[in-house]
Amino acid sequence: MISIKPALQLIRVKQWYKNLLVLTPLLFGNLLFSPDALLSVIDATLVFCAVSGIIYILNDIRDKDRDSHHLKKKNRPLPSGAVSVNEAWIIAIIFLIFTIIAMIPMNLLFIGIIGFYVIQNLAYTFWLKNLVIVDVIIIGVGFVLRVLAGCIAADLYLSPWLFTATFLIALMLGFSKRYSEMITTESAITHRPVLGEYNSTVLQGYLILSSTAALIVYLIYAITGAHTHYFVLTIPFAVYGIFSFLAKSLISGLDPDDLLKDYAFLTNLILWFAVVVLVLYGL
Repeated sequence: MISIKPALQLIRVKQWYKNLLVLTPLLFGNLLFSPDALLSVIDATLVFCAVSGIIYILNDIRDKDRDSHHLKKKNRPLPSGAVSVNEAWIIAIIFLIFTIIAMIPMNLLFIGIIGFYVIQNLAYTFWLKNLVIVDVIIIGVGFVLRVLAGCIAADLYLSPWLFTATFLIALMLGFSKRYSEMITTESAITHRPVLGEYNSTVLQGYLILSSTAALIVYLIYAITGAHTHYFVLTIPFAVYGIFSFLAKSLISGLDPDDLLKDYAFLTNLILWFAVVVLVLYGL
């Protein structure tokens, strides 16, 4: 019988916070308090969570032997033996059935986005993750697809600046992840061969460039693309978030997955969200 805790670890429930991006169109599209739009986008978010779970399972099945040599990943359910490969396939099939049923009433464009997301992630799992720079770009595309799916579910349009900022922030997180693995993990190339195509100096440069570009694009959106001039009040929180993340990444090799343990970063994020809600809905 499959234990609950290893099963939840296998589908990476802790990583599902990334799928909250599907909800962002509600916030920036002034639909946060619209019940119909909220229900539609929550359904879309759940579909993305299920699909993400399937992709994580397939990725772990493929990388089972490689992960067994990684300091942290060797404790994952498959390499540690807490979940067998057959059990992993059973979980994946259950999630696939849920996904198919959940998408029956959804519009074809949303289903197309999910299909493209699945295809690109399968390509990433079996090929693209080993191509330098492309491996991180694919992560960025996945973030943008989440936001686009939210727009389709809520039937609204968002500024291109927001899509661009989302892509650049994803690049920032992706290069930070690569840099963290390179400087903190022994035999990093063993579990992620593409790291052999990078070096620490290049990754630092990519990290600084993507962070700078993300901040510039956000500033442009705040000044010219938002619904209200008061959106500039969110700029200090964006500056602090990106600068603090960049400093911790370059100095200590911060793993982006550990951001949720950084109380200063979380506090700033909550304050940013509160100010965004205030300026878009209250001023």
